[in-house]
Amino acid sequence: MKLRGAAAVAARLLAHKDAAYLARRLTGIVCDIPLEATLDDLKRGRRTAPRSIVFSIRTVSAYLRQQARRIAAGA
Repeated sequence: MKLRGAAAVAARLLAHKDAAYLARRLTGIVCDIPLEATLDDLKRGRRTAPRSIVFSIRTVSAYLRQQARRIAAGA
């Protein structure tokens, strides 16, 4: 498959290689955080989420912020 402007894209990636790798790390999906919810808890139409889901979402957000700080610090 040919990509229109491939040479320009390659040149930009080489010029901004560090930023490209940082963006790749920051946009990764974290899959190893425990979520204490059942499939029924996550179904559409449920009016209130169990507390464990809310706390898990906060945990994920805090983890992502912490990971961003570590990556920015070069750890």
